[in-house]
Amino acid sequence: MGWYHCDLDKLPDDLSTKFVELGPDEETIKFLQQSEEKSDWIPTQIWHSIVKAFLGWFMTQTSINGTTKTRQDGVGKV
Repeated sequence: MGWYHCDLDKLPDDLSTKFVELGPDEETIKFLQQSEEKSDWIPTQIWHSIVKAFLGWFMTQTSINGTTKTRQDGVGKV
């Protein structure tokens, strides 16, 4: 998680003395690990590309993302 770093030398002294650098919590680390694993799933990436290309004719990118996210989470099932 080393990419989150604040260069305190670039902050005014009154701010840099009050700054407290925090790290990611357990839930965030789990999310990042799952995201990294899923990014390696080539068939899933191909499927998402095909679906987005098709739905792009009828929906905005934001709506497509919301629809696919809902389906992945199982939200909205009757």
